[in-house]
Amino acid sequence: MNRNLLTYHLYEKCILISVLSLLANGVFSVGSDVGSVFVMEGDSVTLHTDIKTDQQEDIKWYFDDTRIAQITGDLSFICTDVQCNEGTERFRDRLKLDHQTGSLTIMNITNTDSGDYELKIISIRRSSEKTFNVTVYDVSAAERDDKRKSVKEGESVTLDPGVMKNLNDSKTWYFNDIRITEITGDQSKICTDVQCNNGTKRFRNRLKLDHQTGSLTIMNTRITDSGDYKLQINSSRFSITRSFSVTVSDSGLSSAAVAGICAAAAVVGVLLLMAISLYLLYRLVRWKDTRTQHNDQVNGVYNLSPDQNDVPLMDVAHERSSNHTNALVMNTSNDSSSNHTDALVKNTTSDSSSNHIYAVKNTTNDSSSNHTDGPVKNTTSDSSSHHTDAPVKNTTSDSSSHHTDAPVKNTTSDSSSDHTDAPVTNTTSDSSSNHTDAPVMNTTNDSSF
Repeated sequence: MNRNLLTYHLYEKCILISVLSLLANGVFSVGSDVGSVFVMEGDSVTLHTDIKTDQQEDIKWYFDDTRIAQITGDLSFICTDVQCNEGTERFRDRLKLDHQTGSLTIMNITNTDSGDYELKIISIRRSSEKTFNVTVYDVSAAERDDKRKSVKEGESVTLDPGVMKNLNDSKTWYFNDIRITEITGDQSKICTDVQCNNGTKRFRNRLKLDHQTGSLTIMNTRITDSGDYKLQINSSRFSITRSFSVTVSDSGLSSAAVAGICAAAAVVGVLLLMAISLYLLYRLVRWKDTRTQHNDQVNGVYNLSPDQNDVPLMDVAHERSSNHTNALVMNTSNDSSSNHTDALVKNTTSDSSSNHIYAVKNTTNDSSSNHTDGPVKNTTSDSSSHHTDAPVKNTTSDSSSHHTDAPVKNTTSDSSSDHTDAPVTNTTSDSSSNHTDAPVMNTTNDSSF
């Protein structure tokens, strides 16, 4: 019995020793794993420990097997960069160690900062390691300039974080360290301005957040919107902070002035439109008037009446004779034509004779549509006391398609005391559709008495 009891106690001691041995050798550690981090040059990245320090833990960070940061559980010893290794200034005051969690932040990261960062957590109860493989991408000059925005007051500005490697990460925007927008990876939470901070209405519905890319647009910017904007991309292992700078300058015009300019521009536009309309209307009226005048000129016709029988004799003679009778044209035609115009006789005689008579007789028998008799011209120069011009008689019987009676012109220069021009009588029998008797012009210069 006593032997069995002794054996049991020995067995308990063996188990206790085994457990203590396992704890001492770190069997119950959190383990070791590797995570990849992709950042852009100029970003800040925070590598998380996922623990909270206490007096029993010692946290150390290594880069390329060189200690770059350390913090003891009781906070009795804290160092970063050169403080941990004299003469080593690789990060040049760009490291920040969180005293509560031991997380390490690398600020304004550069290409030379790419590599493996090792985390070692040592305590009495456990020991663990983590490795972060950090890759830093180059940034072009255009991308670098895109992080510095300058706009005029009233304009809109968009802050674009660029390509995101993991769209499921949450994204939070800060303005001067005040949260202004947030969107979780599963989009279960989305807020802007007052929704993120109760009672804060700095931007007053002037923010627009792209749910896919995380880009932020500030509309109708103001001078007070100038400052530093930061986008924080959070995951369980790390956080990336991307910084932007916005400068809003005075547009030089007040809101009232801008409104006045817009109103003036609108009025000028309306007046200009009215002026153009009036000009086009004026041009249209002028075009119509010009076209009407042109048509009148093209289609203008001097029409004589279809049933005119006697033609007036125009006497524009300069006459000093005591008794002077201008020639008559006698139309005794038997004419059934629809249009018939007797000849015009114009007497421009300069005559001082005592008795002077002109006559024209046309006895044409004509059935043609249009008929033209041959011209007869009397250019007699006669100084006898009595002078009688030969009668001209047209007895033509003509069936031609066109007929016009010939003009008879008397240009006699006669100083006789008595002068009688030949009578011309028109006794035409004409059934033509159009017939025009010839004009007879007397330009006699006669000084007979």
